[in-house]
Amino acid sequence: MSLKARMNKTAAIYRPSASRSATGTVTRPVPGAPVATTRCALFPKRGETRTTEGGLLLEADAVAWFPAGTDLRPRLSHSSSTGEGDVVEIESVRYRVLAVRDPVGRGKYLEAALKREA
Repeated sequence: MSLKARMNKTAAIYRPSASRSATGTVTRPVPGAPVATTRCALFPKRGETRTTEGGLLLEADAVAWFPAGTDLRPRLSHSSSTGEGDVVEIESVRYRVLAVRDPVGRGKYLEAALKREA
């Protein structure tokens, strides 16, 4: 089966942004409208522990493949200033993007470790 054929689901990508309440509390609510939609392949896992390229251990509920060039911002990133990461919605389930990598190193697709949102 081709890579494109495996990406048979649609993901809506939400990007939380900081806002300040009247009392001065900073929150990062998930916006009501996605910043992008794209195709993906979803592989549910049960509390699988994964090691990122930076050596971080994380517990993921799912792994998803996205087309190369998809703008996904992970929660666990050395370059992220907020540390929140994007939220993706696949089949009416929301997941937090924990980490993103190019598993084959050729720009064919991106692999994201996902944590199901409560």
